[in-house]
Amino acid sequence: MYIVTAQNTGCTQTAQASGIVSVYPPVNISITPIDSICKGAQAILAANVTGGSGGGFTYSWNCGQNTSSIVVNPSATSSYTAWAHDALCPAVAATTEIYIYAEPNLTITPSLTSGCDFVCVGFTAGVVNNVPGNNIVAPYTWNFGDGTTASGGGVGHCYNKTGNYNVTLTAITQHNCIDILNEVNFIHVHQKPTADFSASTFETDIYNNTIYFYNQSIGSIVNWSWHTDTTTYTIQNPVHTYINEGVYPVTLIVTDNIGCKDTIVKDITINPEYTFYAPNCVTPNGDGKNEVFLPIGSGWDDNNFNLWIFDRWGVMIFNTTNPSEGWDGKKYNEIVQEDTYVWKVVLKDIFKKEHEYHGQVSVVR
Repeated sequence: MYIVTAQNTGCTQTAQASGIVSVYPPVNISITPIDSICKGAQAILAANVTGGSGGGFTYSWNCGQNTSSIVVNPSATSSYTAWAHDALCPAVAATTEIYIYAEPNLTITPSLTSGCDFVCVGFTAGVVNNVPGNNIVAPYTWNFGDGTTASGGGVGHCYNKTGNYNVTLTAITQHNCIDILNEVNFIHVHQKPTADFSASTFETDIYNNTIYFYNQSIGSIVNWSWHTDTTTYTIQNPVHTYINEGVYPVTLIVTDNIGCKDTIVKDITINPEYTFYAPNCVTPNGDGKNEVFLPIGSGWDDNNFNLWIFDRWGVMIFNTTNPSEGWDGKKYNEIVQEDTYVWKVVLKDIFKKEHEYHGQVSVVR
């Protein structure tokens, strides 16, 4: 019971009254704690309020929001304060801190950063500051920028198309934070030139042995290197003379303005001059001189040769397909009588052209 006394000048009045007075506990506030998060991650902070009149709480945060819970995305370690009160009790505050885990700094070390046409690169992952308590957990993962991926601290990859490629390295720390390093236009694969050439002729004889070479390579060529049988030329269109017959490879190596190279090899064939000669008599008398009838010459295809000998009545008495085998003046292993005999030769030269010759040869004993 409560007694109320009222007093005026010289007068005092006392009255008694009864009623119920409610006494509420003070308002208490706490924030659901979030100790640490990864950089770029979101966190939900909730103000937990008790006491007071038991409801109708009003909230405010130092970041300007007026709800019981908020979503934050701090870029660095930050403090957050929440206030709460009801209609009867004064406001109280609580503060929490969100710590951002320190990030390791990833590095990529390539074996090379540019090449020509088909480039194979070795990549090594590294960490500049491997933060204690937030170490990298293997494995690293890679994206090579051409649709292929791999995992591991050291990996290799081959690029088979020209272009510029981004390389991305991803790592996960012990707190499941994702660390990404993206190197833009990191690997450059250049189109190599295409080496090619023509010649005034690729097949000729020893008497027309000066060859003119014409570069027909494609690309921004800045260097030509021609390799013949005896000489190296570094001009665009060289001229070369061959001294001896034979087949000679000619190599052209071209280099473009980026340093990319290409090589081509073509053969030059220098044939002997074609000749044919047949004697007009033989003396098969055993003195070692002029014992056989044997046509000779140069530029023959030895696999296409035929020699016949006929007597005056047209009877064949000798035949061979061996250009080194001559007629020794015999028929059935007996030396024929002195007379004039007819010979015929059919052969092909090294150009596959067919030749036919006829003549007479006298046998003198």
